[in-house]
Amino acid sequence: MADSGDETVSKARIVVVDEDGNEVSGKELTCIYNPETLQFSRSSSWDKKKIAKKSRSEHNYKGGEGASLSVKLIFDTTRDYGEHGLSVTAGADVRDYTNFLFALMDVDSEAGRPPYCRFEWGGKFFFVKGFVRSVSASYTLFLPNGTPIRSEVDISFEETHGESDLDNEAQNPTSRSEARKTWIVHEGERLDWIAYKEYGNPAAWRHIAEVNGIDDPLSLRSGQVLKLTPLS
Repeated sequence: MADSGDETVSKARIVVVDEDGNEVSGKELTCIYNPETLQFSRSSSWDKKKIAKKSRSEHNYKGGEGASLSVKLIFDTTRDYGEHGLSVTAGADVRDYTNFLFALMDVDSEAGRPPYCRFEWGGKFFFVKGFVRSVSASYTLFLPNGTPIRSEVDISFEETHGESDLDNEAQNPTSRSEARKTWIVHEGERLDWIAYKEYGNPAAWRHIAEVNGIDDPLSLRSGQVLKLTPLS
């Protein structure tokens, strides 16, 4: 259950994202312990029709379905923990963490739906945008006054958009964006480096910054989605 004390360890996070898959500032949960396994699955839908006098049925493809990701997490406040950006106080109510997960299924009054979110770990993720399908929390350790200090959580996400989906939306001429491509920012990437990789000229970072409304080129966040348009 314990993670290494090495500062290079990245903590898994669950972050709320907007319509474009960009992380919403201040709406995230950093996991106290990284998961040991991630279960990722995809499925497709087929109709099966039995045909008289034939030994096999006919199958008609009805379309793909969003991928799903299932994660088991442990939240434990039996000791102080102050590494990797976390500040855990021994004896704190572990529901301070689990309630965030349950809130991801609450309907946002303005959007008319629960928030979009994603699971990411070290700047890597299985999907750009999705939602929480289910959360189940078991509280397994308590203080004498009944405060829960350990919880095992099973959470399931369903994908709405992968990186290729956002690329396709950006390339659609009827899209609300003029972008032709998107770039998912990973940990450690700089705007000038992205400009060099995309346009062959690091000075083109100004173009990317202008298109995406970026005032500070050093403010890129892991998981941020950039719109890339042709240089004029």
